[in-house]
Amino acid sequence: MIERGIALLILTGLFFIFTFFTFFFRHLVYQFLCILVLMVLHGVLYLYLNAEFLAAIQVIVYAGAILVMFLFTLFLFPEEELKDLKGDFKRIKYTSFLPIAIFICLLFLVLVKGIPESYSPLKIYFDLKEMSVLLFNEYWMAIFLLAFILSFPMVALYVFFKKEEESGDS
Repeated sequence: MIERGIALLILTGLFFIFTFFTFFFRHLVYQFLCILVLMVLHGVLYLYLNAEFLAAIQVIVYAGAILVMFLFTLFLFPEEELKDLKGDFKRIKYTSFLPIAIFICLLFLVLVKGIPESYSPLKIYFDLKEMSVLLFNEYWMAIFLLAFILSFPMVALYVFFKKEEESGDS
């Protein structure tokens, strides 16, 4: 039981570190990479709670597809816009301190209340093979449409910036 508590504290510490990195990095790509690490840590948290399927979905869908799509879309911007941001970051750091402090206090109260026990399901309704056969044989059109919907914003941004470059050159 102590090992699970220590593992949860280490995981929580990593969440805090990468959340702070996300707020305090000035380069946009580094912020996206910190969010990617947070998504993977979220998957590790699901593994900690014995939800292996949710962990796989979290890492594959959110960290592997959606966030990488955002990174790809980010690279469609001109390089000048990806440089380090300049501005009044002291004010932003001080105003973001209060919500972070409230979040830390609430998380500490939740951790003090109790560490969750391991969960074992009473009955497994689907195994992974049945679910994958069902997903890829019965719902293949839904997966295809989802892939199209997720790729549409990238293409739209690319066309938008190409038109903007052509109108700027004239």
